[in-house]
Amino acid sequence: MTSATDPSAQDFATMGIDEAMIKKFVTHFYNVVHDDEILGPYFHKQMDATWDEHLDKMCNFWSAILLKTNRFNGRPMPAHTKLTGLQQSDFLHWLITFEKSIKACCPATSVPHIMKKAHQIANSLQYGVFYRPDVMKAKYQLDE
Repeated sequence: MTSATDPSAQDFATMGIDEAMIKKFVTHFYNVVHDDEILGPYFHKQMDATWDEHLDKMCNFWSAILLKTNRFNGRPMPAHTKLTGLQQSDFLHWLITFEKSIKACCPATSVPHIMKKAHQIANSLQYGVFYRPDVMKAKYQLDE
C-alpha cells in the first residue's frame, strides 16, 4: 500500500473495491436510508433528482473518491447547505448507517480506509453547513 493513511486507487482495487462493489454498497446504503426515519425525509422531501439518478450520482461520487475515476463533477456543498432542518447529529447517524453498509458489503480490510474518506467528507460538509462566517460577521458586526 502506498500509504497506511491514504490508499491509492490501486490499493483500493487490491482490497477488492471496484465499480461493482461500489454499486453494491451505494445501493445497500440507500436502500437503508430510504426507510430511515432520520435520513429518509431529507431525500424524499428535498432531493432534486429521482432516486435512480441520485444512486447513479453517488456511485460516480464514490468511484471518484476511491478509484480516482473523475466520474463525478458535481458540487456536494450547495446540495447540503440548502437542506432544511438538518442537524449536526444527522451526520453522525449518516456515518453510523454508512459504516454498517460498508461492513455488510465490502472486504474488512477496506472498511477503515473507506470510513476515513467518509469521515473527511462528513467533516467537510458539517463545516460548510454549520460554520457560517458570514452569519457570524453580521450577527456580531465584525469588521473584516
